[in-house]
Amino acid sequence: MWVTTIEDSFRENRPQLKLINYGTGSGKTHQLFQAIYKTIQEHPNTQIIGIYFAPLREHLCVPTSVSSQYPDVPVYKLNSLEMKTTDEYIKSYKKWIPSILKNKKFWKIDPKIYPHEKVQESQQKLKTVEDVIRRLEYVQSVGLVNEEFNSSETKKAIRQLNNLLENFLEFTIKCKLDRSSWPDECLKLVGIFFPLHLLQDKSGILMLTYDKFETAIPYFIHNGKTWVKKSNELDKYVIQHTNSSRKFILAFDEQEDGYQIMLNEKIDIISPQMLAINNALSSINREFSILFSTQNNENREFLNFVDKNKGALHEFQEHFEKNKDIDPKLQKFAPVYQRLTFEEGNSINFLEQVVTIIKRLEKSMEEIAGIFDDSDQDNPIVLDFEMLSRVFSKFDSNRSLLISQQLYNKISDELMSIFSYNNLYIYNIEPLKKLFLTRPSGGHVHITEEKVSDNTSVAELIYAILAVRLQIKTIKDFLVNVLDAEDSQSRSLDIWSEQIARVQKASEESSLPNQLLKYLNRTYVYESYKSIINIKEISRYQNPKNNLINHTLREVSIGSTVILTSPEFKINSMLTNNSNVIFLISATGGIFGDLSTSYDMRYLEDNLRNESGKSSFKSMVEEEIWLCEEIRNQREAKRQITVNFFNENLSSFPNNKTQEVAERFENKILKDFVNDCKNDGTWFGIYKIQELKNFIRFLFYLCEEDSIQETIAFTQTISWIKKLMSFWEKLHHANFVFEKSSEHPNIYYINLKHQKYQSNICIKIILYEASFTKLYFDQTTKKIYLDELVEEEGQKIFFISAYQSASKGLNPIIKNHNGDEKDFDSLVLLMDSYYTVMKPSQKKSKESEKSTTLYHFALMKSIVNLGDSNLEIKDFNKYLS
Repeated sequence: MWVTTIEDSFRENRPQLKLINYGTGSGKTHQLFQAIYKTIQEHPNTQIIGIYFAPLREHLCVPTSVSSQYPDVPVYKLNSLEMKTTDEYIKSYKKWIPSILKNKKFWKIDPKIYPHEKVQESQQKLKTVEDVIRRLEYVQSVGLVNEEFNSSETKKAIRQLNNLLENFLEFTIKCKLDRSSWPDECLKLVGIFFPLHLLQDKSGILMLTYDKFETAIPYFIHNGKTWVKKSNELDKYVIQHTNSSRKFILAFDEQEDGYQIMLNEKIDIISPQMLAINNALSSINREFSILFSTQNNENREFLNFVDKNKGALHEFQEHFEKNKDIDPKLQKFAPVYQRLTFEEGNSINFLEQVVTIIKRLEKSMEEIAGIFDDSDQDNPIVLDFEMLSRVFSKFDSNRSLLISQQLYNKISDELMSIFSYNNLYIYNIEPLKKLFLTRPSGGHVHITEEKVSDNTSVAELIYAILAVRLQIKTIKDFLVNVLDAEDSQSRSLDIWSEQIARVQKASEESSLPNQLLKYLNRTYVYESYKSIINIKEISRYQNPKNNLINHTLREVSIGSTVILTSPEFKINSMLTNNSNVIFLISATGGIFGDLSTSYDMRYLEDNLRNESGKSSFKSMVEEEIWLCEEIRNQREAKRQITVNFFNENLSSFPNNKTQEVAERFENKILKDFVNDCKNDGTWFGIYKIQELKNFIRFLFYLCEEDSIQETIAFTQTISWIKKLMSFWEKLHHANFVFEKSSEHPNIYYINLKHQKYQSNICIKIILYEASFTKLYFDQTTKKIYLDELVEEEGQKIFFISAYQSASKGLNPIIKNHNGDEKDFDSLVLLMDSYYTVMKPSQKKSKESEKSTTLYHFALMKSIVNLGDSNLEIKDFNKYLS
């Protein structure tokens, strides 16, 4: 199935997208690499670059049984900074660097290619690597002042080491054009730091995690004279470097996990709680009061005059500081100059830069007015400095933005997501025209339905935000030193500007024409960035523990959410106008109706149709499914598999010798633990108690069953097992001996020394969670969960994972005494399927904003799943209530 798809791309000269979804153990990964190697071998005149993506770095390996058949095909990893500085690599650097420094032939470089002093400088910097490694090892082994300082120094040393080696390799690549003259040590270093350079003109395989896929990748291009270092995302590299003689074969393994990682990177949220754009506006109003104060008309007239009369500011300065005469036409503005400089304290440099800000804001308002044609409406929005002044004046050192509870309940759905297009157009502006801003003497700004004296509306507030948003980089650069201050208003402006810069970059890279997208269609959902302004309830002044505002009011604030294109767009972009091949691989993915955790397969299928309507998107056919079944059956035939079921009765469990001791544990320890939890007010359901009993029974069963060395178990959550272990540890029970690992908080050792049953076997319990690697007490070891799955004499392993953690790409393999890989001997489901349904958390988490946005995006996808909709973007809110 893999080779056929690849060959179709050659024969038809068209891109191919293949969905491979079949169960675990059916040889999907093995077949993939076999197909890539075979294609490289059979097409020597075409450069074939296979790229393999996986959720975890532990998965970045080619099966030995395949790679051993093709020793001449190079395989490289695109390493993260952490991966480049593992203990294994550090040991290699300590060998390679001295060897390179002693290689006199290597350092003999033609001065016409590279000046002698530059060569000496590079040599000296490479010597520094040894000092940096020594410092890194000292900090990691001995430590310095405290843990925080150690961590800071470690990160600093790692970054310095990375920069020194990258700079040396850049020097090598530029001055040693012929790679055949490179020492082996240099080639190995380039393979770690710049693997794409070694695939400039050679076929090979590249492997990386999905997280790395979302970062910039370094590579080199030749400009005709020398190599120039570049950096770009890998998908853009694929697009730029695909041609008639170079083809990419990309495989996205565990595609549902990959999809969610990619989508998370496409969502940029500044929550109302964190940002509060009204704070940013307050900062702008404070710094640019010259434009928005009561004298703003007079000030702008003066600034427009000096803009048209270059040198006027210098003449004013000479006049007031040296008593020189000035041109009569300047006389009218002399008092204004004197007030702005001597009285208000502004410099000439400040005034000149404010002129630039004026011109840019005027341009922003013209752009908005040009695309927002409101001439047919009864209440048109007038965009000018008078409007900006009215809006900003409301937020002059404001405290918070308040709305009555009654009004908020009435309009909260309409405020939920205010969609904008291209930072210029608001789709659901009408309801906001009927809401007004008022500023009583208390310092809070209120949103009300009642018209106010100056009729400043929430709609005008939103357009003031958009006007500023277009010029945010200019404003941030202007206030670069001011933003170093730690006040909340400056931080808000800084946070906001970072998001806007990212949005503007996405806009510049988009291939879409600058046209208004009125409807919620596929182009809008998948190919454009979706900018959303959020007005939501927050709790600063209205904190439950210390409420500072009247109970009839609600505190709200303004945030900003952006969805930058989509993973579908990223996949599609690498298949445009070429004959590349992409495989989407999963044991469970590819269900056409699953839009929340996977690609919209119908969209991808339709996007790959040719003129005759035939799509180059393909799913598995009957023969391919049969092949996977055959492979799975062959593998199963080599195993003796017995399936048994159990219920709450102890007699249904396999325990024979340990049945009585399991009962004693439940009556002595588990019962006390449950009562202790209940006394603390913790809810403890009957199914959680049963889950813990199941855990204990299978734990003790390992002690008696000689044919089982390792058991893997899945459950709903490991949190209650962790709490039981903590309770067990405090008991220091002589019959049920408990020891906690000194290396990892989720590893425990159990010995059974009860009078009813004695065992010399030690059970190693591993409670796996997605963050397992980060929980090691000593991060310098660079250990991962696979390092724990090694058979040892007198020890058995009980490996337990929650379903959700396992779904992140768990792939546990046991290594026996000989170093050979083997499967677990038994598998247990501690909770049956009826009780493993995952429900959304009732608690508000830090990820709640992102979860909401993910839900909204999935809803958008469902609307356009079968094709473009007639739903206007402004009406999407009604689907959210």
